[in-house]
Amino acid sequence: MQESFTIPSDFVDTELFEIPKGLPEDEFSKRVIRFFRDQFRQMGAKAQVAYNPQVRGFVVDWNRPEDLMGIIIKAGDLCNDGKPRKGACRLWTLLLVPDMTQEESVHAAFVLGGALNMLQYFGGAITILERVIHKKPDHHEAMIALGSAELMRGNRQIGEAWLRKALSLSPEHSQAIRNLGVCLMMQNRHAEAIVEFKRCIRLTPNDAALYVSLGQCYEVLDQEPEQAVAMFQKALDLGGPESLMELARNYQYKYADLEVPSDEDFRDDVYEAYLDAFVRMKTMPEGQLGKVITEIYALLKANEKLTDPPATYRLDSIQETISHMHMMCLMKVLVLEVAPQTDMGTGFSREYHAAKAHR
Repeated sequence: MQESFTIPSDFVDTELFEIPKGLPEDEFSKRVIRFFRDQFRQMGAKAQVAYNPQVRGFVVDWNRPEDLMGIIIKAGDLCNDGKPRKGACRLWTLLLVPDMTQEESVHAAFVLGGALNMLQYFGGAITILERVIHKKPDHHEAMIALGSAELMRGNRQIGEAWLRKALSLSPEHSQAIRNLGVCLMMQNRHAEAIVEFKRCIRLTPNDAALYVSLGQCYEVLDQEPEQAVAMFQKALDLGGPESLMELARNYQYKYADLEVPSDEDFRDDVYEAYLDAFVRMKTMPEGQLGKVITEIYALLKANEKLTDPPATYRLDSIQETISHMHMMCLMKVLVLEVAPQTDMGTGFSREYHAAKAHR
């Protein structure tokens, strides 16, 4: 059955849809029309899209597919296959369609929130996930995703509250327990974090990252060094991403009172940039970390296709202009502070750990 509805221009997310800002109206409308036509075609729907300048909106005439839930599930599969932007665009478009059932709209918004987290669009993820919980107050998985988004924005106490709410509804949810442990670590509540990581290990005993986090807690408390050594060794025995394994090995070297193997290519300038990043992080208000991460990510995304990227960048969130190298080092330091288990690769890891040891 043919249906018609209008999408206001203000509902177009130019950043997510990768449409440049500031375009003339005719060029903007052409790009948006092309975008929506592609989205509806990929859903398997026949649709005509036209721009109406009088209402500043895009008029859609389409035949609604029978299986909207199937489209939502396929969009989620795109996210899980490493294509979160494609999945998010599909879901965002679908949520603009009127008269979806509550089950369809809730599930689409939940999956979209997770995709926005993957893309590090944490503000958008928070807005979407709050709507999910408003419609379905017992959606514990949305609470976990919302808690993670708040953590990444630097709102640790808010993140903790959502994670605890989720666990009150699903006490054995391993992801919620793990994220709560990370949240407590970030608040220097390491003894409490140990309790949560041990709970999570009982549920997922082969997760090497949990043992590294547990070892880090013991290391900070400096009360049970043999426990810390055992945790790092367990992580090494299980194996995992090289960056995680190198982290565990460096802790083992420390406890064995051995010198970390030297590297002829050790970069003093990168080491100094990491030291500078740690100093900046230490003086940042809690809520600013996520803002800086989001701004750096947006700058890198905007310049990723340039063969000759800028030598310096203006960061409005800290009101400074810094070099590309300093910005990359700051990004790594802040992300690993907010989410210690993030795989940031192994590049310049010796310089990072040396700076962290001397911060």
